[in-house]
Amino acid sequence: MQDSTPTKLLQNAPTVLQTPTPISLHEDNWIKGFLSSTCLVWGNQGSGKSWFVRLLALRKKAAGYRVIVFDPNSNKSEWKGVELYNTYEDIEAKMQWYVDEVETRYRRFGKSEISEAEWRKQLWDNGQAITIICEEMTTYADFISDKELLTKFVKVAATLSRKQELPCVFITHNNTQSCLGEIKGLANLISRMQQIQLLPTTDPITSQPVASGEALIKLDGSEQWTKITTPKVGEKITNFGEEISSDRQKLEDILKLPSGSHPELPEPSRTEESEPLNRPFDKVLGGSTHDAVHGSEPDSSEQFMNLNRVLSQTMNQTQIIEHLWSVKKGGSDAWKAAHTEYKRLISE
Repeated sequence: MQDSTPTKLLQNAPTVLQTPTPISLHEDNWIKGFLSSTCLVWGNQGSGKSWFVRLLALRKKAAGYRVIVFDPNSNKSEWKGVELYNTYEDIEAKMQWYVDEVETRYRRFGKSEISEAEWRKQLWDNGQAITIICEEMTTYADFISDKELLTKFVKVAATLSRKQELPCVFITHNNTQSCLGEIKGLANLISRMQQIQLLPTTDPITSQPVASGEALIKLDGSEQWTKITTPKVGEKITNFGEEISSDRQKLEDILKLPSGSHPELPEPSRTEESEPLNRPFDKVLGGSTHDAVHGSEPDSSEQFMNLNRVLSQTMNQTQIIEHLWSVKKGGSDAWKAAHTEYKRLISE
């Protein structure tokens, strides 16, 4: 086997764990670690980074994550079924949302009286496991105006995301500090981060670099690189399944509910600490949910009534509640809370 040590590694090149043959996906569960942990995906042009990341996004969504994608060089037709932010202004706003969301979750966890395992289970049960895919990460430093926010975003993702079920994936051309725009103070974080380097080969006909089907991985906290076989992807994935209900999205925007929140959360989501699903929309609404519904933001109640009026043309009250709150009619606390909230909103 030829020396497979990754190129351009930070500091001293770590030892590659030599194996007789690359590890098969079916022989090892290595890919599961890339679903739940913040990681760096890198490789030269033609190595298959984008196709691998799309497979990762597909599997993350299948696992139950809400998938958010930052891709300044793409559009919705390339990312059907996930949330796409493709302008640097929107990406920057969503970065701020992410940082605030992580910090808010830690504050709430600190005030709770449940174990970490119970807390994380609760996040999953309430649909609050969220992952962010950061394509073209190398360009962010050139176009994101708030450099302090960009640095904090990376640091928070690398150090605080796992326990709050908010892992990020950074896609770059290398794993040096330049991959994040030469942002100072990140070299050690990058070196400790879980990583996968996609290895290219040369097409004998075109002489162009193409994916080889092999990669090197370094798991979280390890210094060893292991050669593995990547899953085969026959074509570029652009459809990731059903999107979040557009009406549910509108409700979250109007009420500023964190995505996937349900009325039975131990600490109500609709507090002044809560963050909106879409920060650019927040520039229009502003304020807390209480303000939005109770008068400081007069347009919000009207927006909800308009939404309810449209849905009433084809749904009865029960169907509207089930549709907007993602609950089923019955005696559950979730249904009772959703029903109460609906009644309160339409009486405003």
